[in-house]
Amino acid sequence: MTVGDVVNISMAIGDTSYQPAAGIEIIVLMNYTGSVTFYFGHTDGVQDTSAYCPAGTTMVNYINPTFGNKAGFTNARYYYNTSTNAKKGFSGIQIK
Repeated sequence: MTVGDVVNISMAIGDTSYQPAAGIEIIVLMNYTGSVTFYFGHTDGVQDTSAYCPAGTTMVNYINPTFGNKAGFTNARYYYNTSTNAKKGFSGIQIK
């Protein structure tokens, strides 16, 4: 992948995070969960996790650009999604 490429990540059941390689930065434009009960956000994998959409909300399956939930992810602060559904992941653009 290079800067400007569209990034589409589909996560397997049981996977809760996607960590890009060192030096890579991605802006997520659309998140998909496949269920309503989930958390979507960023984490450092150890001490800190921030949720953009808490479990039990009415964001039925998607967070898209119209909701204003664009988010940037790096190797140090990476994407997570706690949905247990088989269809989850994100689409975005590599910016670095």
